[in-house]
This record gives sequence, C-alpha cells and structure tokens, in this order.
Amino acid sequence: MAKILLIPEFSSYGGTFTYFKDVINFYYSLKYEVTVVLKKEQLNQEVIELINKCKYIYFISPEVKKFFKKFKPKFVFTSLFDFFSLLPFYFKIKPDITVVSTGTSGNLLSLIFLPSKFFYVLHTCPIKSKRTFFIRLLLKLNLGKRKKILTVSEFSKKEIIKVWGLLKKEEYINVIYNTSSIKEKSEKIFKNEEIKSIEKIKILTVGHLRWYKNPLLWIEVAKIINNSVSSEKVEFVWAGDGELLKECRNLVKNLDLNNVKFIGFQKEIEDIINSCDIYFQPSIIENFSMCVLDAMRLGKSCVVSEVGGLPEAVKNNETGYVVGMNNKKEMAEKIVLLIKDDNLRLDIGKAGNNRFKNYFSYGIWYEKMIKFHENLLKN
Repeated sequence: MAKILLIPEFSSYGGTFTYFKDVINFYYSLKYEVTVVLKKEQLNQEVIELINKCKYIYFISPEVKKFFKKFKPKFVFTSLFDFFSLLPFYFKIKPDITVVSTGTSGNLLSLIFLPSKFFYVLHTCPIKSKRTFFIRLLLKLNLGKRKKILTVSEFSKKEIIKVWGLLKKEEYINVIYNTSSIKEKSEKIFKNEEIKSIEKIKILTVGHLRWYKNPLLWIEVAKIINNSVSSEKVEFVWAGDGELLKECRNLVKNLDLNNVKFIGFQKEIEDIINSCDIYFQPSIIENFSMCVLDAMRLGKSCVVSEVGGLPEAVKNNETGYVVGMNNKKEMAEKIVLLIKDDNLRLDIGKAGNNRFKNYFSYGIWYEKMIKFHENLLKN
C-alpha cells in the first residue's frame, strides 16, 4: 500500500477543487494511505466529509506571518518557509510519494527537495516573472525519474518547456487530460435522439467572473446576437462569481439587455449545463476547461476561443467551433448558426459527446493515473 502526502491548493469551487476531489477518490479506490495538508480556509464541510469518508488524516499547514512577508526576494523566502514548515509532516508520515496540486505556477515547488518521489500537478500555464529564474533552477536540479511534473494539456506542457527552459527534461513532464466534473449524481449522458420544441435557446457560460474569462466581450457578443435573433427567442446566462460580477450586472442593466443574466455561483453544475442548448467559452487564457468537458459530456454544442488547451477539447467544425480570441463577430456568427439550425446543433452535440467518451471520460483518466503512479513508484 503506497503512502501519499498530498498538498493541494484550491478555492471553494472550480477546476482545482474538482481535481482535489477526483484525486482523493482515486487514492481511496486504490486503498492508498493518504495524509492531506490543507490551509485553514480550505477546510469547509464538503472537504471534511470527503476526508472523513476515506478515513484519511489531515493537518493544517502553518501560515507565513505578515512580518516575514516583507522579506525580499519574497518567492525565495516563502519557498524556504514552505519547505521547512512542511518538513515535520514529511518525517512524521514518510510518504512514498509527495503530491503538490496547484493553480499558481511555482507555488510550493520547493517541496521537490523532499526525499520522497514527487510530482507537481500544474493546472495553469507558467508565465515569465521575477520568480522564473528560481523555478528554472529548482526544476533543472531536481526533475527526473523520481521527480515529475503532471499537467492537463499539451499546450501547458509546451509553455512549461518554453518558459522554464526544460527542453532537456521534456520526458519528465507528463500530460493527463482532465475529465468531467459531473460524476457524483449519476452517470446519465446525452440521450436526446430527436429535436424537441424549444421556446427559447439558452447560451451558457460557467466560470469565475475575472478578466481572463472575457465576460465583457461575452456581453458584446450577446448584443450582436440580439440584433440577429429576437431577444424573446434567446437567453444568455453566466453562472459564477468573481470580482467582475457587480460590474457585469450593472453593464447589462444599463444596456437594457433583459435576456442577459449573471446568476452568480451555482453548486448544481450538472443541472445548469443540462438546461442550456449552447455552451460558450470566450476565454483569453484557458489551460483546459472542465466546464467545456461537462458540456460535451451532456451533448451540448460548444463555441470556444482558440486559446490554450480549448482546441484540444473541441475539434473545430466537428464537435463545435473554435474561434480566434476576441473575434466577437465570428463568435456571434457561429452561435447564431447553431441557434437557427436545430439539426446542426444536435449533430454537433452528439459528436462532442462521442469525443468526450473517446478521450476525456473518467475511465480513461483513471487508467492513465494508475499507469503514471505505477511508473513513478517503480523508479
């Protein structure tokens, strides 16, 4: 039985939180012994119930005191703090594998110095910054058969190699695509066999309301579509909260866009996606979207921007439309095409569902994770 020390970074919802739950259940199915180190703010009721269900142990990690945050260079100091504050947990547990899962590139990377086997799950793409030099140094000194990076798209892997200068270490950077977040309630998949009468077409986006999700362009696209299609026949819904929520609500109110709604955070994501007809993801930055996979799994036609790992999920003109970033005119044209052609919308939804089953299903993710762990454990 393998012993795992898991240090995950996640917020109360989103892709990193879904991944944490998937990994916990994955280890539980293999009967691995897992110890989780969390921050105090991560310890909500759902997390506690999941860890208790699996009979795992968890600890709360120490926090950097405000005084020490003034130390320069900040990344070097916080990296040293992370390493030495988590070292006692390592010696207490003596894990076979230490796992760090993060949505912020470079965070907790100093744990690569721990003597155990190690892998670093990166859910985002690295960008050049003041910390880049130190990250490169850490990885060039440590990356190898026992110390690996795991990321969720080929795009992210290319960016890791380019930004962190790891061409000679490429074989130690692995890609395992995410799977759908929709698993717990049921295994129901897209089953529509015929066109049903739809009074109003719903275009949906799910995600944090932050600049890189492009909500202001999303509103512009809705305005263009309203000029082509009666506003009584189409509805735009964005599910999610974030720092731009109030601004977006005020903007659509001022523009008198009554069919455009920002409904805030929604927990029942399956019900929300099942209620839509078209899924729209106009992101500026997107490493790989679980919500797009959710939509494909439920047979929804997708229109996405040509950024990051989105073209790896959606095949242009086959399982959806991939449009140049910020090309609001073409985005609107593709959505209008799907609104007006019921058969096209259904066929693309079916094709997306088939692609999900062939490349992104939970079973495929599970088998690849098993092989990855087996290869790491035998080295």
